[in-house]
Formats: sequence, C-alpha cells, structure tokens
Amino acid sequence: MITLDSLLSMMQLYPGGECPYIAGQSETIRALRCPGLPNVLHAGLMERGFRHSGDIFYVPECEGCKKCLPMRIDPFAFRPSKKQRHIFNKNKDVEIWIESPELTDEIYDVYRRYMDYQHGDSHQGRSRQDLEDFLFQPLESSVEIQYRLQDRIIGVTIADIIPNCAFSSVYHFFDPAYARRSIGVYSVMAEIILCSTFNTPYYYLGYWVPGCKKMQYKANYRPNQVLIDGKWVENPFSDDRQSCDPCSSTLS
Repeated sequence: MITLDSLLSMMQLYPGGECPYIAGQSETIRALRCPGLPNVLHAGLMERGFRHSGDIFYVPECEGCKKCLPMRIDPFAFRPSKKQRHIFNKNKDVEIWIESPELTDEIYDVYRRYMDYQHGDSHQGRSRQDLEDFLFQPLESSVEIQYRLQDRIIGVTIADIIPNCAFSSVYHFFDPAYARRSIGVYSVMAEIILCSTFNTPYYYLGYWVPGCKKMQYKANYRPNQVLIDGKWVENPFSDDRQSCDPCSSTLS
C-alpha cells in the first residue's frame, strides 16, 4: 500500500527553463506522475503545497529561491471587498453547473479564445491535445464547474473537490466576449461559497509570489494563508504591491 511518505520519497527533481514569475531565475520542480491518485493521498499532497497538471503532481524546489508560496483561504473567514461584492452581484444571472470533466468543442473554443486574449505571448500549448493533457486527465477529485449565461458557457473552472477536506481551483478560463463581467473574480467568490456545500475547510488558490503583478489578484481575497517553511500562516506579505517581470507557464 502506498503511503504519503512513500509517495513523497518517489518524487524526483526536474530542472526547467526560465522562471515564469521572476526574471533571471531558473525553475526546478519536484514531481511525480500519479494516475488514479486516491483522495486521501491527494489531500495530503495539497496540505504540503503540491499542485498538479493533469496527473503530474509537482512543487517548486528552486535553488536559492522560496518565493512561490502555496495560498489558501478559510471560506468561513473570507470577507469580500466592496469591489468583489459588486462583481458578485453583477453576475447573479449566471448559472453554475458542476459536471464531470469533459472536453467538448464549446469548451475548447472558449479556452482557445481565452488564451489568445489573456496570454497571447505565452508558450502554453493551445491545441486540443495540449488542453486534454493539461486539464482533462481526471482524478478521483476532479470536477468541471461551468459558468453559464443563457445556455452559453462563459467561464470554466477545473477544480478538485475532496469533501470534508479541501476545494482547489486548478485552472480557470473565460470567454473574452464577457471580459467586462470579471468572471474570474466571480468564480473565485462562487467557489468559496461552494465550500460550505462540500464542508471543505479550505479553498486552495495555487501558488502566489509576493511582488509579482501577475499573481497580485490572489492576495485580494482576504484573509488568506500561505505555506512558509512547512507551516500554514496568515499571509505576512498580502499588502506587497511591488512588481516583477511575469512570463507565462503551463503550471499555474
């Protein structure tokens, strides 16, 4: 039987290219392909700051740098800002559907147009197979959350929901034709509310880099916690407004 400790011992280091968040920094990840990973082990990896792309679980482990901080929110302590409340109320006509992940023609079209609009200079793959490998290699915990307006999909979140344990946003994309609705902001708030349905004590937002403009939006959901030296603590950097030179990455 595979335990969390044995799983961690099988992780290997993989040097990557240039860091997508900090100019001049190279990235290295510790990773392992884990097809069919049971929820109990997935939850343990999440608690230790791991994310996944498809069925590859990874955590940054770059030499001389610990700036990628896993972030999570206590949904019962979350207090939306005035702007966040306005966006939420503006989207009350949006329907939320929770489905099993399935890459349809409509979803692929939304993703392709989103990438051109939001990440035009990114090297992240745009083909249907790229998207299949990235987000549609479902785990036991995987769900597809559709944001719909008049039977049209205007946003999609691929998430991991482990009832009574954790709710994690893996990736979100939206239809650029509805960019003014700020569906990305709305989706985070809607998913924080959904945590109560599944009795999940934490909503995981992925990695956050203090001072990086590309990541700053995550710190706007307060209060939040970050994982520092193996311990989850209240974010001591959440008011940091410095900038960095962001690039793009398939691991978000």
